Amino acid sequence: MAHYRTTLTTSAPVPETFERLADFASVADWDPTIPQARLTSGEAGQVGAHYDVVVQAGLTRMTLDYQIVARQEPHDDQPGSVMLVADAGTFTSRDTITVRPSALGSEVTYDAQLTMKGLARVVDLPVHLGFQVVGRLAEAGLRKELDRLAAAA
Repeated sequence: MAHYRTTLTTSAPVPETFERLADFASVADWDPTIPQARLTSGEAGQVGAHYDVVVQAGLTRMTLDYQIVARQEPHDDQPGSVMLVADAGTFTSRDTITVRPSALGSEVTYDAQLTMKGLARVVDLPVHLGFQVVGRLAEAGLRKELDRLAAAA
């Protein structure tokens, strides 16, 4: 299974940070491997919302249908989280975004898992290694997005 997890802090408040990231259309604003993402049905950031997310991996471009399958509202000192799943046939992508209060403002954890299915499992290790590169690019973009949110707050 390909897996990438990062935790970043920002001075941006939890409610604004959580709502911005829960609306998964925002991923195109901060992840350089996502040239386009848009809400296709449901209410932005809410359970049941679907997003068409265009992923650019080298010369390959594919559109994934991500659905929010779980959402936990941040409350007082409790973290908020949103889980999205996309099933592409040969793999399943599961992304969980958690925003919790921190001494600075917010702590954001982004946890992405890519599980290969069937015969595609034979490429699990190379996919995992490539996923680390993609993850670092997304992490750098997310850091810039959190800095932008902090400056706006």
